[in-house]
Amino acid sequence: MASEMSLQHYKKPLVCTYSGGKDSDVMLELFKRSGIQFEVHHSHTTADAPPTVYHIRKVFRELELIGIKCDIDYHIQSNGKAITMWNLIPVQGIPTRLCRFCCKYLKESGGRDRMVATGVRWAESSKRADTRDTYESVNRNPQNRIRISDEKMLLTDNDDTRRFIEHCQMKAKTVVNPIIDWKDSDVYDFYWNECPSHNPLYKMGYTRVGCIGCPMASKTRWKEFADFPKYKAAKIRAFEKMLEIRTQKGLKHKWKNAQEVFLWWMEDKNVPGADGNGVYGWGCSCREAGMRILVACEESQAVTKELRRLGHEAYSCDIEPCSGGHPEWHIQQDVIPLLSERWDMIIAFPPCTHLAVSGARYFEEKRRDGRQQQGIDFFMRFVNVDCGKVAIENPIGIMSTRYRKPDQIIQPYEYGHAERKSTCLWLKGLPKLVPTDIVKPELHVCGNGVIDSKWHYHTYNLPAKERAKMRSKTFPGIAKAMAEQWAGEERQDKR
Repeated sequence: MASEMSLQHYKKPLVCTYSGGKDSDVMLELFKRSGIQFEVHHSHTTADAPPTVYHIRKVFRELELIGIKCDIDYHIQSNGKAITMWNLIPVQGIPTRLCRFCCKYLKESGGRDRMVATGVRWAESSKRADTRDTYESVNRNPQNRIRISDEKMLLTDNDDTRRFIEHCQMKAKTVVNPIIDWKDSDVYDFYWNECPSHNPLYKMGYTRVGCIGCPMASKTRWKEFADFPKYKAAKIRAFEKMLEIRTQKGLKHKWKNAQEVFLWWMEDKNVPGADGNGVYGWGCSCREAGMRILVACEESQAVTKELRRLGHEAYSCDIEPCSGGHPEWHIQQDVIPLLSERWDMIIAFPPCTHLAVSGARYFEEKRRDGRQQQGIDFFMRFVNVDCGKVAIENPIGIMSTRYRKPDQIIQPYEYGHAERKSTCLWLKGLPKLVPTDIVKPELHVCGNGVIDSKWHYHTYNLPAKERAKMRSKTFPGIAKAMAEQWAGEERQDKR
């Protein structure tokens, strides 16, 4: 069925993605036996173990001899330079279990405008569910979207949201997962008894094959670096370049050298703060490296950058790409799964589209179709989150009655901006903000006599989507006040 869909929709054969691991070999053998037309694709990560690289080359040579087209993506850019793990880290930062920029750039770039097959399986998920849908699409309608990150690693992730067939408009590809319901025993039995060649790593005691030192494989990372020490040296060199760039940009960090970064990343308990209890599993102590702070629903990174300036491990999160210039600090996904992690503070800017009184004329329609209730439910997720310090921001709207009155209403002109925009704050474990620079607001009198903020009035000249994004951005003065008054040194010392 998948082969027919690929030929009919894309006018090209189905692509079998290949990583050199057992699941890939099983899937490849199934492809060969099926008799369908197919091609094979591998994304070169530059961090795979040498035995894996040699195994892939051997398999591809054998496939090409029987007329099967094979392709290796070396991620060559328009300037002729290749993207590698080693030049990503200095720019993007430290790869983690949530900030997996390495997967995005080194594994997800291929297969655009194609139908591809992966070897992901439910059995390798830590959250396997009892029932599955046969088909479900990833599309722009939130009611029909698979509840996964917009940055789901389609070619590698094995979690319980995966389906037999998935369509991703964002990455312009359709994904089929032929062995998604295979158990581990099924895979190993077929692998050792039916597949003609095997990755040597499995005879060296490995149960997984992937990038050396991947944070997703915490139990085997030390063994991997012990078996392949050159990769450890390369990782430390990359961390060293990362520290140099951070220093040049004036960004704070608590590491003495690249070796300490490596040990901290590897959860070495002899390094202060590397207790393994951090939000990403490789944490650091709040006293040593600031607080772990989630800035939810923030694409501008205004607050995140101010928190980073103070030395905190702050991350912005939004389903949109960040516009603040620091993608290494941005988690592009649905924020809800992150609320189950451990954070020292959460500052949330939930969408106000269905809640603000400025859109009251649409309330009746939104109540009928459920959009307003969805907005309320999303807002309340931050109210009920298990975190001692929480701030929720929204304009004047229905949450003042559906939940409770805000603890504080602030204005941009109280923080150095000559604008008027009533902003509500609901606070838990945090003090009210104190005005830092009160100025006179600049107002505009509209033709109908309505008095509006001059900044707000001028945004009407923007297209609707850009207008909404501009109005949702946090004013720099407010962002600075939030960071300094809620997470400044005096607040941090009182934790």
